[in-house]
Amino acid sequence: MIDRRTWRSSLCLSLLFALALVGFGCGPLPAVWAQQGPLPQTSGVSYTIKTIVVVNDEAITNVDLDARIRFMALTSNRPYTEALRQELYQSALDALIDESLQLQEAKKGSVEIADADVMKFVAGMAEQNNQNADQFLAGLRTNGVDPSTFLRQIRARSAWQRLIVKRLPGSQIIDRDDLAAEIETEKARAGQIERDVYQIFLPYAGQDPAQVMAQAQALLQALGARQLRFTDAAKQYSKGPAAQQGGSLGWLTDADLPAAIAADVRALGEGGITKPIAAADGVYLVAVRGERTIGQKQGRSVFDLKQLFLRIPANQNSLEAQQKLALAQRVIQSVQGCAAFNEAMISAGDQGSGDLDGIDIATLPEQVAAVLVQLPIGRPSPVLPVPNGASIFMVCNKRNQVQTVEEDEIRTRLIAAKAERYAERLLRELRRQAFIEFKG
Repeated sequence: MIDRRTWRSSLCLSLLFALALVGFGCGPLPAVWAQQGPLPQTSGVSYTIKTIVVVNDEAITNVDLDARIRFMALTSNRPYTEALRQELYQSALDALIDESLQLQEAKKGSVEIADADVMKFVAGMAEQNNQNADQFLAGLRTNGVDPSTFLRQIRARSAWQRLIVKRLPGSQIIDRDDLAAEIETEKARAGQIERDVYQIFLPYAGQDPAQVMAQAQALLQALGARQLRFTDAAKQYSKGPAAQQGGSLGWLTDADLPAAIAADVRALGEGGITKPIAAADGVYLVAVRGERTIGQKQGRSVFDLKQLFLRIPANQNSLEAQQKLALAQRVIQSVQGCAAFNEAMISAGDQGSGDLDGIDIATLPEQVAAVLVQLPIGRPSPVLPVPNGASIFMVCNKRNQVQTVEEDEIRTRLIAAKAERYAERLLRELRRQAFIEFKG
């Protein structure tokens, strides 16, 4: 089903991204997670534990690295092969090294993520996919991924974010002169077009440029096939400064665009993704998710919806699946109006059916939004595929809400930029000071 909380949260996770983010995993796992069976073996991959990197006396093993590579393959919906392993090897290793440094520094700062917080996150992701935590983590193992790599990734991110907040007690304080200057800058830019720009940066970093370009092409193919969200790919693969923010560079005018991507972005329409851009330092993929005129009031379409969710077995030729689909067609043909649809939700819908009020149409999955934006009020939608089943929607109200760029929005932007700059500087310093020994 499509869960309102998924649309409303800043994570905005699809199932793939839920898998990409479900993990903490430093130290022992809770017993309920450790009771799973062994991972399936893959030809050519040894599970004899061997240290490959030491980060300040903390070992990263070949098993750790293989788990992360499998995880990256799963979340990008690409089959695990030896060629893919070689392609993802350095990115996976860099991520593990960074996480070790982040977790070590967080521990020094007395910042630790409790297992209860881990479990709460896992349970939340599982609930969005109509599972419990055990089922969710078992699903990773079924796909050949050790849940510990999933757990470690989220533990590191959470600890790092808490550390940055703790180290920057003044981060919520923005100098009044800086704020006033930013407001004046906004006024001076009034009338200019700006774009909401996201990027994935894959550096050469000693690799064959052709191999890096091939990785970018593979990512573009997965994005084009809607197998992967751009923000998910940026968090997993990008080495750009905004990777952990999903690659967001913010709202940029033509003058603000980095030189390496400027020409391609100017030629790109809203919602588009560039072809891989080869630059001197690496390869870029860039997406434009919105355009607006600075200083002009922005509107958003807000819908009040009803959703009738039907859990349908994966085998759509089964008797149960056919019965559910036949039921959906009867609802579409016989139900008109929101009152009647509400009764149908109660009598025929599975758990997950219900009201979705005040939904910004721009936050809906594209295949759903494209239908609903054209759907008359009080008419049932066609049957639309959603995770774990199918849904029929009905629009009960549409309205336009006006948004303006306010002082609080500018302040929030400055605070976020301040924290991000500090985090980047700190991680660079940790890398410079760290003892990192590669064992080969």
